[in-house]
Amino acid sequence: MTRQENHFLAHKLFAELVHNTAVIEGCDITFPQTQTILDGGDSSAAPADIQTVQGLRDAWRFALAHVDDPLNLYFICTVNRQICPKDADRWGVLRSKNTGGADAPHEPPAPRVAWLQEDLAKIDAIADPKARALDFFCYCVAAQLFRGGNKATATITATKLLMEHNLGVLTIDPASAKAFRNALLDLCSGGDSTGLRTILEHRIRTIEHWQSSEPEAPDRPIEMT
Repeated sequence: MTRQENHFLAHKLFAELVHNTAVIEGCDITFPQTQTILDGGDSSAAPADIQTVQGLRDAWRFALAHVDDPLNLYFICTVNRQICPKDADRWGVLRSKNTGGADAPHEPPAPRVAWLQEDLAKIDAIADPKARALDFFCYCVAAQLFRGGNKATATITATKLLMEHNLGVLTIDPASAKAFRNALLDLCSGGDSTGLRTILEHRIRTIEHWQSSEPEAPDRPIEMT
């Protein structure tokens, strides 16, 4: 795939990217509702879900416009901050306290800038670009770098890393959500990343996949504009 084809694919699937990212972040929103919000129309979705879709729209736009930017703390924090700009004191700022919860029952320690920069440098040095993207995703969600939006930040940033080398886009569709969550819980409970990486690798869309695929949800139109 060429760079032009990869950008064409990302923009053609833009509504799907936003919708699927919203779903894995816990939004109860349909694809038509997402499309309506992106088109600037009135939506029956809950106000909080509308705000999330709008924030994810901006985060995806930022990443697609900065594909060739280096993988660093500034990029990651900017992606996270775009997700909910109205809550600036929480978003785009590294988590300062230990946390638990459904996605992190092992309570990972709060990230430290020096450690994070070292870890990002190690990930950036991985020779295989697909492995680099998948490693970053697993690292971001396991470390719980932020107080919210880690799965979205991981997805968007991993896609940026894939697109640097014209490898497609990462999108975890609702049909894969249960398997994704189980693999994520396994990783965050102290397991290895094998299961999650396998799911992620199968959710990388290329221009060939897009041209030959059927709609993945009954409410998704066959052609996206």
